[in-house]
Amino acid sequence: AHCFIMHPLNQDLRLKQMVDAYNDNAPQKLDYISWFKERIETGQTNKYTHINAHDPKNPEPKENLVVLVGSNKLKERICLNKLKWIRATYEDEVQFKPHPFTTHQLVGELKDLFGDKTMLDRDTDLYYYLIRAKRVFTSHMSESAMYAVALGKPIDPIDVYQKCEQGSFYHINRHLFIEENPQEWANRTLNSPKCGIINPLLDEHWKYRIDQYLEYIYAERLKYKNKYV
Repeated sequence: AHCFIMHPLNQDLRLKQMVDAYNDNAPQKLDYISWFKERIETGQTNKYTHINAHDPKNPEPKENLVVLVGSNKLKERICLNKLKWIRATYEDEVQFKPHPFTTHQLVGELKDLFGDKTMLDRDTDLYYYLIRAKRVFTSHMSESAMYAVALGKPIDPIDVYQKCEQGSFYHINRHLFIEENPQEWANRTLNSPKCGIINPLLDEHWKYRIDQYLEYIYAERLKYKNKYV
């Protein structure tokens, strides 16, 4: 989401820094949620330059949108039973959006499972449908969780539970999925340098925030010194 993210490979510290950032209760000088929302609504979000602009011939948006991950992670990390439950529960009011990096073979398998009419083209603009959906099903590996929260959409995870912690944005998205007010959580947390999330486009003091984060996380890492050999 146009941010630079820093965290240790140590899972405990990766999770702790987000809790510490929220509890830091830093002055909320920047409105990250509004910034993310504006980026989506003005078409500045998509990082895949080959993605097509929305074509009027594309399917009309449905109430429920499922954001899938790429071929290299889909079968290993995404819960097929959850996807089947979503399809059975919402029937014709659900659309599956394959990741741009999804093989033709896997797209074909998904169509066999869930039907041609529910499957969007992999190169369709995700954010056109994200804006218009009422509910978003996504992963701990996807930045679409933060964007959906910024748009005020309820979100629901599709990951295999035992694999959640391996998600790229697990330390962030886990809170977005469970917090009663994820927008408030995000703004409060991201305003603290302890979160390790830097946005040079929004924060003119981003270099100082990096220094603050490194000082904080260095002190936290020292607590582990000689604990495990």
